[in-house]
Amino acid sequence: KYQKTIDWPAVKASGVEFAFIRAGYRGYERGTLAADSSFDRNMQGAIQAGVKVGIYIFSQAITEAEAVDEANYVISRAEQYRSSVSMPIVLDYEYASTGNGEGGRLYNAHLSRESATAVCNAFSQRIREAGYTPMVYANKHMLQNALNAGSLNSMIWLANYTSETTYAGEYQFWQYSSKGSVNGISGNTDVNFWYSGSPSSAGNNTGSVENSSGNWANSGNAAINVIGANANQKTDESVKKMRVYNQDGSLKRNQFYCDGTYTYYLQNDGSPMVNRLTYDPEGT
Repeated sequence: KYQKTIDWPAVKASGVEFAFIRAGYRGYERGTLAADSSFDRNMQGAIQAGVKVGIYIFSQAITEAEAVDEANYVISRAEQYRSSVSMPIVLDYEYASTGNGEGGRLYNAHLSRESATAVCNAFSQRIREAGYTPMVYANKHMLQNALNAGSLNSMIWLANYTSETTYAGEYQFWQYSSKGSVNGISGNTDVNFWYSGSPSSAGNNTGSVENSSGNWANSGNAAINVIGANANQKTDESVKKMRVYNQDGSLKRNQFYCDGTYTYYLQNDGSPMVNRLTYDPEGT
């Protein structure tokens, strides 16, 4: 509602590819869930204009049960747009800006890193159960000091307002400014990058697996991305579901071949198999 009436065709024409629409929020004083009054208008406008959409809720959850309540609330508002929600559903996990510095019920709860991480994971698990992709939004300070970011069971959306972030963890989205200017939107708006080619942040060559489980050991410069596959399968059918990306997000013309023992071999455009990478289904 803070952006008021948005000209979504103008937003699309300006080059914007995606938007996260706020479904609602939990109050930072009494903790009541409330709707964003512009949610439906923005969802419909963005979808009709051809802008990819995801959904978020501003959280002040301090228990896992509250996080599940927030997830259920977002799911209930998202359902009529299910076929159009191609981006993640997000828990916006941050301290409230109360006018006197950091404050609000989440800040005042003084959760341990373990408890705060469990709250985020409870939200993400419920979102995943409902068939959507979960993500947690948090700023650099919270990811480094209030959460165990490496234990989050979701994608990560980093907020760090700078021209070059020094955050060293993995993330898939980066909100780099709250003072962006976008045609079709009056005043300042948050602006973001989406690393759509790589499952990890630019410059981080740690592999990861989407829509599956386990870890990849990756000694090269490419990030590993399993597209819609069950990586536990041991047949050569896995080849059809695997792609390799350079760190800049461009697609390499390489394929992986499975030898039936959880080991995949990288073939460079028809040349002999090199660069063995082993999938570890146990995550050890």
